[in-house]
Amino acid sequence: MEWIFEPDDDEAFGEARDGLLDRFMESVDAERTVNNASLLLDWKFNYGDGDLMTWTTAHISEILLEWAPRKVSMPASSARPMVASFQAFFAFLAKENLLGLGSSSWKAIDAHLDKLVKPFEEAMGDRSKFGMAKSLFAGVANDFAAGIPDEKSMQAMMDSFNSLSFEQRSRTLGLPVRPPNPWLELTEGVDMLPAIPVDRDVVTSFIDSAPFFIGIETIRRFVGTGRKLTAKGNLTLADTKAVAGLLGFTGFGPGETPRFELRSADDIPLLQFMLRFARLAGATKLANSALSATAAWAKKDPIERIAKAVIELLERGPIQMSLSDKAWTNHAVDEMIDGGVAHILALLWAVGEFPVEPLAESALDIGLTSLRWGPGATAAMQKIVVKSTFDRLLGVLASLGVVARYRHDRDDPDDPDPDGEGADMVALTEFGRAILKPYLKRRGYDVPVAGDLVGKPLRDLFQHVGEWRVDRLSIEFGLWAESLAESEIIDQLAGVADSSDPGWRLCASELARRLPPDVSEQALRRMLDTKSRGQAIGALIEFGAADVPDDRAALMLAGVDLFSQMLHPDDVDELIALISGIDEIEHFIDEVWRVREPHAGDLLAVIGRSHPDKRIAKLARTAVVRHRSHLANIPLA
Repeated sequence: MEWIFEPDDDEAFGEARDGLLDRFMESVDAERTVNNASLLLDWKFNYGDGDLMTWTTAHISEILLEWAPRKVSMPASSARPMVASFQAFFAFLAKENLLGLGSSSWKAIDAHLDKLVKPFEEAMGDRSKFGMAKSLFAGVANDFAAGIPDEKSMQAMMDSFNSLSFEQRSRTLGLPVRPPNPWLELTEGVDMLPAIPVDRDVVTSFIDSAPFFIGIETIRRFVGTGRKLTAKGNLTLADTKAVAGLLGFTGFGPGETPRFELRSADDIPLLQFMLRFARLAGATKLANSALSATAAWAKKDPIERIAKAVIELLERGPIQMSLSDKAWTNHAVDEMIDGGVAHILALLWAVGEFPVEPLAESALDIGLTSLRWGPGATAAMQKIVVKSTFDRLLGVLASLGVVARYRHDRDDPDDPDPDGEGADMVALTEFGRAILKPYLKRRGYDVPVAGDLVGKPLRDLFQHVGEWRVDRLSIEFGLWAESLAESEIIDQLAGVADSSDPGWRLCASELARRLPPDVSEQALRRMLDTKSRGQAIGALIEFGAADVPDDRAALMLAGVDLFSQMLHPDDVDELIALISGIDEIEHFIDEVWRVREPHAGDLLAVIGRSHPDKRIAKLARTAVVRHRSHLANIPLA
């Protein structure tokens, strides 16, 4: 069951809340107790972090001493029964083992509620703490109770309320008003690639060989049927040293000397993280103050059990879950970076790989604008804290195998810094693609499923040219081609390559390039007899094929096709930069106007409007007139 919800997950939250309350109702008699529990859950969704299972004493204080006095209309005499209802609900969560790992203990919550009964009663009766809506309606109730229903006063009050902004009215009425998530800008306008069938053998092999998941199995073997824990819930010091040695932590192997004095498992954050993950995954369990391996773990599907635990960890916050209890940290920064995990992964799903530096800069911008920093936090310190926290996030995701971090070779033509050490990059792994689709969907990213066009004519796929990115078209084309004979693939490619649409011609040659080499060459040679002749010639030359025709007119048409895809105003600067780099540009313009395709004139018109060299721009405008006359006198085929 999913217990963490985004602000717009109203339907999913409602289903989870109602199901949980149905279970709770079985253990209590009073309907009011269940209603009060519902109030708790509604607060967590609308005003808290959306995690229905993680509760701390700070949450309790905020609800009883700040939110309820401001928003909840009820007499102070009902405060004590409400606290009792809360205590019953938290006892239920503890009994069902539903309190999240980041929660205060049930005993601490119960004792804290006891302490807050009297302050809660006082706050509920203090009119100075009432919010606007509560004050307004309390005043009306008092007026009616006193027998003075004043229609004009009532209307004036409602007019005053209605004059407020939508946001102010929402706050007044207790409706959730959240600022837009700044991380959403990271993925604005991205086109999510479709999910493709995963190779189970590859993913299973990764899980079996990944150091982190091997470590989980090592922990299971070590704890076996039970290892006693300390009063703080940690392994004993002797067991901590022993399992650290088994896991290969430096200084804890046979004959090695620790680099520091070990006082508890908290002193090895990665070990604590692995122990938490093992419990979260259901690989180990806590019972009777002992940690033991679960029998059910070995019976589960290896991909399913790991995927479920990784996604649960992503929901709870990778940074916060990976920190040891003793770690000094800026919790606000941790939460802010954790809040961007889904959007960072969605971006990587869409583009495959991305430079680390601009991602880190985005995190810094969000941190500087959305967080409150103390007077002693200098700009340099803020930058260090945010960027180091972001770096920790990538480290956790990499340890889980969801992403890979690496450097481009300095000889890579796509390296933005070819003279430096290479670009620091991060990319989604095959394992990440295998497990993240449901997680991204819950976070608002609609990941399409590939393969819907299998068995249909290739023309159906090409209807999406210009709408889908080439990467997505390539994925769909690969699945489409898997079930067909080579001759059928070549025939249908030739059919779409003979289109009058320059976008189709370009796409046909590009997809042909992505076929196995021998099939690719056959398909390209078949295209020599189509309107994609120029694209086919260019590809065959690139592949070093023999006996390639010399047809300058066809190559010119292919070039015009390519440039015509850059006529949008957003792309014109790049187009002009490319055109300006052509040797003998006057000769190029003279050849373009002779191309018997309407989009050749469109290309000349853009050059005429946008080229910075007035002489070249005038030549292009003159060529537009010649091109129109040329089309008028020579009918198109």
